[in-house]
Amino acid sequence: MSLLSSLVATRVTLLSLLFLSLLGLPMTSATPRTLRNVTVDDTAGSLTGGFQIVYEPAGVWSTGQNCTTCQAKVDRNQALDGTWHDVSFISDNPPSEPITATLTFEAGVAVYAFCIITRTFSNPNGNYDMSFLIDGNEAGTFRLAPNGDAAYLYNVPVFANDTLSPGTHTFTMVVGHPGAASSLALLDYITFT
Repeated sequence: MSLLSSLVATRVTLLSLLFLSLLGLPMTSATPRTLRNVTVDDTAGSLTGGFQIVYEPAGVWSTGQNCTTCQAKVDRNQALDGTWHDVSFISDNPPSEPITATLTFEAGVAVYAFCIITRTFSNPNGNYDMSFLIDGNEAGTFRLAPNGDAAYLYNVPVFANDTLSPGTHTFTMVVGHPGAASSLALLDYITFT
């Protein structure tokens, strides 16, 4: 290519870029950002990023696999990493503050919570009454009444939201609420994208 053709080509390219910038169009082709799932185990946290679930109030949640007083008898081989967190909201004796499991995560556009479910009438009471907050705003509920089925179901999605704006978010699961029936929660893991 001669020097003159090279200068003409450069000038045409510069004029094209100037024209596109005046139109407000992107000057380079956009590459889609690669999304990845990060799974946060109830006990071990995430393998990448160091994300951990925070349980409150202190001393109310039990690590299910180590709990000798918990009524739920979960098959640890079915739970992610053999762990889960167990809590009961007792309507006759509600706690002074909400029972919560909270995860703050970065660069997320979606979040999913997975629990272990049983539908027994007693030992444990298989009633589920959970509310979910994203960034402090109510984002959904999961309510499921017992039907007497003593089987345990694993990897049950109790919450899913794939419409988050990109950024840092705080996800909170609230177990039970004042004036309602007793409620069980067997949290296994939370995944965000």
